[in-house]
Amino acid sequence: MHQLTPRGVPCTTGSGTGATTTVVPGPRDGWVTLGLAGLPEFTVSLEPRAVGALIAALREADSIGVPCQHPVHPERLLGVNPHRWWEHDCTGRPPMELYLLLPNDLQVEVVFDSEAVKALAGTLAWAAAVSGHPGSRACTGPTRGDTVRRPGSRAP
Repeated sequence: MHQLTPRGVPCTTGSGTGATTTVVPGPRDGWVTLGLAGLPEFTVSLEPRAVGALIAALREADSIGVPCQHPVHPERLLGVNPHRWWEHDCTGRPPMELYLLLPNDLQVEVVFDSEAVKALAGTLAWAAAVSGHPGSRACTGPTRGDTVRRPGSRAP
């Protein structure tokens, strides 16, 4: 049994306020719980394939919607995309943002600089492995035939 100790990754909210997004190994095999900006109302769970898609999007600076489970509003999409894609730091990579929209116009946007993007991807892979899927696809991302695709893209 693993410890459900959260790990934090620094980020900023859409308004520029400093925050920490928490990553916790889930209670189910390969699942990960993500607390955007550390806010309980914006905490979601991702199954292994979604964790892999999120890791791949972060590493490739890609834009996708990742299926997730919210405790009150089930079956949401966690948005992932480059934040101000025209801005790059010394690594040549743009900051990345995650966002979640809930009913009644509730939303959160968190932004990760390039170092925090690497930390978030690594922490997600750690959490997926700790929760029971070492070497799982959670660390490699989606493969051909997966239903997680960039919005507007066509099947290969």
